[in-house]
Amino acid sequence: MSSKHSSVSPVSDEKKRQANTTEMKASSSPNCGLIRQLKYPLKSALRRNKLDHYVIIKFLLSTASAMKKTEDKNIFVFVMGVKANKHQIKQAVKKFYNIDMAKFNTLI
Repeated sequence: MSSKHSSVSPVSDEKKRQANTTEMKASSSPNCGLIRQLKYPLKSALRRNKLDHYVIIKFLLSTASAMKKTEDKNIFVFVMGVKANKHQIKQAVKKFYNIDMAKFNTLI
């Protein structure tokens, strides 16, 4: 006979359930609504925008084919940052050159 099996009576399970329900704590603590008064800032410096306007527009392309587009069709060719999207490119060109672009294409 093995002594590993132990018989558990339903009374003891019921007592355990009652003990667990009586030991519950209140859901909100008294310090829940208070705002912490910090003695120093959580971050030492503000996060810098790594993709600013100077990184987005690198330079104006001045090859022969780009100059021909500028003279014939009034199209300017810029070299842009790879991580910039169309909205950021439009804002950067508007900031630097004070113009609104009607249409622009991007190539990678």
